[in-house]
Amino acid sequence: MALTLQRSTAHATCRAPRRVASVAPRRPLVLRVSATSSRDQPGSLSRRGVLAAPVVLWPLVAGVSARPVRAAEAGYKTFLGYSQAPDLYMGYGQAQDAPPLYSFDYPANWEVDIPTKTEKSTMGMDGRVVHPETRKELAYVVALGGKDYRDSVLTDAKTSLIVFAGSDPDMRQALTDGTVKQSKVKVNGSDLYVYDIASNRRRYLSSIGKKGDTVFALVVTAPIAAFERDAAGLQHIQDSFRLL
Repeated sequence: MALTLQRSTAHATCRAPRRVASVAPRRPLVLRVSATSSRDQPGSLSRRGVLAAPVVLWPLVAGVSARPVRAAEAGYKTFLGYSQAPDLYMGYGQAQDAPPLYSFDYPANWEVDIPTKTEKSTMGMDGRVVHPETRKELAYVVALGGKDYRDSVLTDAKTSLIVFAGSDPDMRQALTDGTVKQSKVKVNGSDLYVYDIASNRRRYLSSIGKKGDTVFALVVTAPIAAFERDAAGLQHIQDSFRLL
């Protein structure tokens, strides 16, 4: 399925100063969804090549999150993501000088694993949480934004996921040889493309959506045995993901 987003002459923005004297009228989100078929060509993939089309989006009110952040359920903590620009990221974690752009819940006994500056700049790794004992069960968000993605859109499911898989060879293999289930849901006012990817080694849950100038992809993964043991908690991470 291909999603086409049409854009007006007014540019949407992800970030803005906290206070403004006035707020310009909002423009509506215009979506056109059409079914297409395509062949995956991993060898020729590029981020710009997979994501390309015009867009019209609701602009964010300056300094105000579009939706309130909900409280985490019992036994979980809430991760707030701010998608700081790679050239400003110093490898010390999320800058909190602006409203969060996404959130998800994770098990309370997990820990935040801060991406390095290299991971941020080369992979778009924005946030990550891991099981403190196995460290093989984890969830992370890749955020690709800026002028290169202002007019972008997810086109083909598998090729888009391969781009977001980054340096994870197991995920790329699962997308090639495993079983991929996909659906579309609306969460907190945003369309999310939801995937369940199973291979004989690992299981992956992923949700992808676009807000402003940024494409966000949540990936939750664990080895097969661990996934079966902790399925409820891992599924909850995906179910709680939302763009704000």
